[in-house]
Amino acid sequence: MICNAESQLAVLHRDLEDKNDADIRMYQNEIARLKEANQDYALEILKQDHIVSRLEQNQLQKLENEKTCREGLEKLISELRKSNNEYQKKLNGLEQEVKNKEKEFCVKESKLREEYDAQIEKLYLLKDGVKSDQESLLCDRNYIKRQEQSEKYRVQLESALERYRLLEERYYALKKESDEKAHKTDSKQRILETQLIEAKERCSNMVTEQQTLLVEKKRYAKIVESKEVELEDLKRKNDQLALSAVSLKLELTKQESAHSSELIDICHETDTKLTKLESSIAELQNTVEELQKKLSDSEKKLDQKETEINDLKKQNKQLTVEMETSKPKLLAVEAESQKQLENMQIQRDKALRQLRSQRKNVQNLEYKGKEIKHLENVIRERDIEMQKMKKHYKDTLKKMQRTITTIECRLVRTNHQISGKWSTSASDSSNEAENL
Repeated sequence: MICNAESQLAVLHRDLEDKNDADIRMYQNEIARLKEANQDYALEILKQDHIVSRLEQNQLQKLENEKTCREGLEKLISELRKSNNEYQKKLNGLEQEVKNKEKEFCVKESKLREEYDAQIEKLYLLKDGVKSDQESLLCDRNYIKRQEQSEKYRVQLESALERYRLLEERYYALKKESDEKAHKTDSKQRILETQLIEAKERCSNMVTEQQTLLVEKKRYAKIVESKEVELEDLKRKNDQLALSAVSLKLELTKQESAHSSELIDICHETDTKLTKLESSIAELQNTVEELQKKLSDSEKKLDQKETEINDLKKQNKQLTVEMETSKPKLLAVEAESQKQLENMQIQRDKALRQLRSQRKNVQNLEYKGKEIKHLENVIRERDIEMQKMKKHYKDTLKKMQRTITTIECRLVRTNHQISGKWSTSASDSSNEAENL
């Protein structure tokens, strides 16, 4: 029965271990696959985030460069406009001055011409008319004065014309310079306008690229959300698998507890057998003690009858015969006790094997029953008691062997000493042998 129970327990334990190992492998493979998928998703997300961040940085850098270029162009345009306005103001002022000078020169020229024409008419009138000498002298004097005045006016007119000519040259030079500067500013303004148009186009392109990047980012965010949902599902499955593993462990512990109850019954049976063996061993010890007492009494009697050893030859022969007949009995008793001890040892080994197999079964589980510990403690106590009993039994056997050897030595000694008192001491030796 015990062997069948042990074999059934071993088969059930192997099946449970195989199932548990298969489930654990499946769970471990699933967990490893989930971890790899999670790592792949995380790496993909990191790559996409890195790409998007780099594109955003490039976009921002381009926009900053465009902004700086635009600000520089606007500053240049504003400076050119300011310089153009200043040159225009200067040109307008110079034109106004030239116009004013022209008006003044025209007025002065008209006045001088009128005076000159009036004087010429007067001279023609003086030439045509005949006047008195006084009038002629006065006319000559007036003519000289007028001529001097006209000369002065002519010099002033020439100087004014010279100044007008210089101003006109200066005006045309400034106008030419302003035209050149205006042409340059217009060309620069056209270049800047073209650059502004290109910058605006670039900005529009960058805005479109940014919009596309945002669309891609949203798409990747949706993908990441879907992957996160998948990860949550996988985690839920993992939790379910862990719960199923815990339930399997609980079932295994229940089965192990059932097997442990069977082992407890077996151990109780072994305890009863051990108690019986202990009682039998105690009886054997009592018999051995009685034999020792008898041997001690016989030794005393032999000591007392050392003087009568010569008469104990026949008794010695009878004792030798009885010793030869009692030796197989003692050996048979010893063999029986040895067999009982071996049976106890076999039962103990079986219990230990069961406990070891039970312990191996329990190693993969977290639950360790109190009953198995109690059994282990009981078996340890039984082992200690068995060791004590073995030691005591060995000591008693050694003592018996020593006593037997001493008796044999004494008998050998007495054989040498015994010579002629065989007939007289035969009856006494037979009585002592019966007592032994």
